[in-house]
Amino acid sequence: MMKLLTAGLVAASIAFSTTASAQDSAYTPGTYWDVQAVHVENGQFENYLDFMADTYRRGQDFARSSGWISGFDILVNVNAREGEPDLYIITRLPRLATPEESVERERLYNEHMSQTTRNATQASGQRVSMRRLGSNMLLQELNLRAAR
Repeated sequence: MMKLLTAGLVAASIAFSTTASAQDSAYTPGTYWDVQAVHVENGQFENYLDFMADTYRRGQDFARSSGWISGFDILVNVNAREGEPDLYIITRLPRLATPEESVERERLYNEHMSQTTRNATQASGQRVSMRRLGSNMLLQELNLRAAR
């Protein structure tokens, strides 16, 4: 959650600077895409996907029903080269949360998942036996305008 907050502040400043000139542009800013690279440990693919299909999906479905995200995808790197991640987890956000919204969302999410921030962080740390998190990117979709 903190990662999205920090990235959100950076992206908001970039988006704000590009919005002023958007009327003259061939595009309009669109949805944000948070892309997390995941390296799955040997022999742990099925265990990790069990977690994703249960706990992860339950949290993402809650976030989608709350309007915080517009969707999520899990992509496998079919032809992964040495050092590349096995999975990419993509979350689409219609907009970035304000700092105040982030705090409230975390509270509601934790309540829904019957957890605290502390034990959610511990559980994430315990998943190192299954996976190692790699790079993370925050991208923004550009919607092209119709040809003039």
